Amino acid sequence: MRYGSERKGISPTVTTAILAAITAAIGLAVFGIASGWSSIAALDFVGEVDKGVQQLKAELVFEHGYIGGGTMYIWVKNTGEIDLVITAIVVYDPDSSPPTPSFSKVAEVKRGETILYKTSSCGDKCLVDVYYVPAPLFDEHEPEKNRDRFLKLTFGIGEMR
Repeated sequence: MRYGSERKGISPTVTTAILAAITAAIGLAVFGIASGWSSIAALDFVGEVDKGVQQLKAELVFEHGYIGGGTMYIWVKNTGEIDLVITAIVVYDPDSSPPTPSFSKVAEVKRGETILYKTSSCGDKCLVDVYYVPAPLFDEHEPEKNRDRFLKLTFGIGEMR
């Protein structure tokens, strides 16, 4: 051994403490990442469930309708537990395919409310598709945003075969 070149290693106690600290830091980092991801996933899940519950609370029924003087009169009632927004009403001949609707806010129907909607008739017999969505899911700036949550009520007016 040479004079003045004594080398000493790190003490086993210090080595163990350093390794324990590194292991704890890695464990905390992994825990933080996992808990952050799980809370984001849980919030997304809660949001989807909330939308589904709102959709289940929505119910619109056709009460009455008739055609007179080229005009169709339609009464629909919100029998659900949540306010609704009617996003489109499509009237078409039963012998043809329905046209593609364009969505916007046609009317708002409060819980328990019945509304009258007037539109031009397609003849002496018509099919009507009413598209609606729970009011909290409707975005006036982006009417098609929750299109997958839109519900449809179809009924006929006039002498049907």
